[in-house]
Amino acid sequence: MDLMQAANWQLILNPVSGKFKHKRKAVLEALNQMRIPFEEHTTSQAGDAFHLVQNAIAKGNTKILACGGDGTVHEVVNGILDQTVRPAADVSLAYIPSGSANDWARTLGISEDPLQAVKAIKTGNYFRHDIGMVYGADSAAPFYFANVLGVGFDAQVAQRTNARRKPGQRIHYRWQILRNLSGFQTPDIRLSVDGQEVYQGPAFSLAVGIGKYNGNGMTPCPDAVPDDGYFDVTVFTNPSKWDVLTKSGRLYSGDFFDLEFVRFFRGQSIQIESNQKVLVEADGESRGQLPIRIEVLHRHIKCLTQLKNKDL
Repeated sequence: MDLMQAANWQLILNPVSGKFKHKRKAVLEALNQMRIPFEEHTTSQAGDAFHLVQNAIAKGNTKILACGGDGTVHEVVNGILDQTVRPAADVSLAYIPSGSANDWARTLGISEDPLQAVKAIKTGNYFRHDIGMVYGADSAAPFYFANVLGVGFDAQVAQRTNARRKPGQRIHYRWQILRNLSGFQTPDIRLSVDGQEVYQGPAFSLAVGIGKYNGNGMTPCPDAVPDDGYFDVTVFTNPSKWDVLTKSGRLYSGDFFDLEFVRFFRGQSIQIESNQKVLVEADGESRGQLPIRIEVLHRHIKCLTQLKNKDL
């Protein structure tokens, strides 16, 4: 193993993320200005970030710097956790947001300005971050998420948006809600939290949050804390189309606790089932369908950010 190579940050660049074409030069200039040694790796298709991370760790590199959107973060986190060469606690993760939404960055307080984001690396402050481990969803092996997992309408929007999206295209999430609303049939689900069934009935959309945000600043889980060892679960039971059209804006302010079609739960183990086909997404990426079981991995990865664990 080349010790000089192992000391470098492995920069994983997603050139088709929403804002990347305007940022690549600024990102490289920021890294050089802050005198941060790095090796550049560029993705060319879905799944590349996952494999680039795994290859880097296999070669002894434990410093991963992701530059892309929430989908890139999702792949990188899964690349770190779905390998057995090094414990996840040995791997350092830093992030420069360049996607359309950058919702994970909102929770961690990571700036979209490349220089400010890179400065977080220089702080040397590690934030220990919870992770969701998901079983089921048509997969024999578990997968992981760092921000929000969505079920139902949210997952349908993610699936259709990702299928239609062109490289580098910005996503207008409110428009995506409108175009997907027609024809959507609300399924029935069964939700168990920590081994106890807490809800059975219609679920237009359901969010399991480690972080607060998805959909470019929506806050389906406004009280979520990314290092408290708990999932926040929000169920939007059966709103009318008029409710969705007129009240979805309250998701951006987080001021929807009084809505009669919303239920809130918290726990460390979540199970969601349905007799119908119900789609699942995680961090904005389509991940199959129900049933799923989700377990929390408390403070399982370490991220370089100015956000601090309060008790460390």
